Amino acid sequence: MVNVEATVLRGEPLDGALVRVCAAFEAAGYQVHVPAEPLGSTDFARYFHAASGAQAGSTMVVVTTEPWTDPGAVAFLNTHFGALDAGTEVGWHFVSAWPVHGLVQYIFGSGDAGRLEAAALAATTDLQLNAESATELALVGVELIRQHLGLDLDLGDGKSVRTLDALLLDTMRPCDDPALALTAGTYRPGAALEVLGATFGEVIRRQHPTRMKWASAPDLVGGNFPVLEVDAGDDVTCLLPVDRVFRCYQEGSDRSLIRYFDVVVDDVMSGPQAEEDVSTWALLGPRVVPVLKPAGWTMSMDVVRRGFLTDGPVNSPLVVLAVDHPTRISFVLQEKLRDLGVDADQVFARALENLEVMSAGLASQLVPLEVDEGVAMVRLDCDDYFNASRALLGPALYRAARQVLPAREKYLLGVPNRDILLVAAHEDRAQFYVFQSLVRWFHERQPAPISSLCFELGPSGVLGHLDTEGDAE
Repeated sequence: MVNVEATVLRGEPLDGALVRVCAAFEAAGYQVHVPAEPLGSTDFARYFHAASGAQAGSTMVVVTTEPWTDPGAVAFLNTHFGALDAGTEVGWHFVSAWPVHGLVQYIFGSGDAGRLEAAALAATTDLQLNAESATELALVGVELIRQHLGLDLDLGDGKSVRTLDALLLDTMRPCDDPALALTAGTYRPGAALEVLGATFGEVIRRQHPTRMKWASAPDLVGGNFPVLEVDAGDDVTCLLPVDRVFRCYQEGSDRSLIRYFDVVVDDVMSGPQAEEDVSTWALLGPRVVPVLKPAGWTMSMDVVRRGFLTDGPVNSPLVVLAVDHPTRISFVLQEKLRDLGVDADQVFARALENLEVMSAGLASQLVPLEVDEGVAMVRLDCDDYFNASRALLGPALYRAARQVLPAREKYLLGVPNRDILLVAAHEDRAQFYVFQSLVRWFHERQPAPISSLCFELGPSGVLGHLDTEGDAE
């Protein structure tokens, strides 16, 4: 931990700034060494090594006087990543006239987690995660974990799941808060989670190699990442290992990889479960539920559906009708309603009633998110696949929000993906930007995204969406 008062001015000559910062470290008792031929980016950043008898190893002190840019951050990472190799005792300290780029701050300031994310970014640039590459990327993951964290994994050994679980919970997560403390302006890992997801999935697949294979996510599941397709006799079931890795990172031990491996996988492999007969309205009615899907969902033409908002923007979510079976959901087709002689309004009304019954005690399921900017925010934590769908219970959700958040006339609402529903107190423009940033992050990095829009929640439910200026539409 460096505790030296040294500042630089925006736009001042870099050489002069370097001399002044070096002098400040020497005055604080550090031994300073400035390389005669520093590695790249000398026009943008200069560095020196500072060693103190009070701490092991040395600190790389980086001095910059110009703004950080995306290309500059990538160039800096490519130049200096070698210094992050496991086994080196080098700390990093930035003396910058401008906020340090989030990518650089994370990679060089997060220890093992930063090293793994940097290596995973390089790997996924050349090998993007899909059904064809998942096994190869899992092998890459094993090597990266060995190289940068010193851990040995055997993809054929189910016990490796415990190592992956501990890596996520103890190394990757920035805190112990089960809701995951977030900072809106901070970089959050994505590539490392994709690599770990492929590794976790490959461990599962190799336990059942004759019955599992990597496949693209079917329309029924949706999302960006491949799934494990399980041969279940007359039926096909999907496991979502990458999804689980993201949820474990975001939500902690409540979404343990160990539990998924020991319980969920075992349950799926035990064989298909009998599904309820829904051949009549009397049988279908108790099982129907509303589900949110993204605007461009490819199965939407034949499925009974409607818009999330009246006169909403073109990229607003869809509300579709589904049947909640014990181990999966199926979707209600227009033809089914014609055969049963019921209209869509009647079925949607019943679906909302069923969702309300499933959602008793909403306030107790709203878990605080500790955001560094001080925004009062919660996420919905129902342990099923209908968190986002509960945005349809707008009045009940509003009443629940008033119990756990500061009482407001309106709240911000986000449904970035299937498993995440976010609510925040609606106070000012700066607070809206924080909320918008988190909604977009959850939307961009999820296997089952729904919407990056921010909505406004009032006593009567969802009032409309908010544009980039934070104004209601």
